[in-house]
Amino acid sequence: MVNRGTSGMALVGIGALSNLSVVALNGGIFGLLADIIPVAFVHNVHSVGDILIAAGGFWLPFVRLRAS
Repeated sequence: MVNRGTSGMALVGIGALSNLSVVALNGGIFGLLADIIPVAFVHNVHSVGDILIAAGGFWLPFVRLRAS
């Protein structure tokens, strides 16, 4: 709960909750509803949760470095 107020962690949390809800809806399997965003340059698909986690994880170091 310490990181809850840190900018960027909200996106990580929302993304993780998004992925968790997809797994719960799919009966424990991460797949059918999850990966819907094609990313051509890596020849892969990602979920909305993955994008949110990546955005929050990308933003977090900038916030931490700016604060110190």
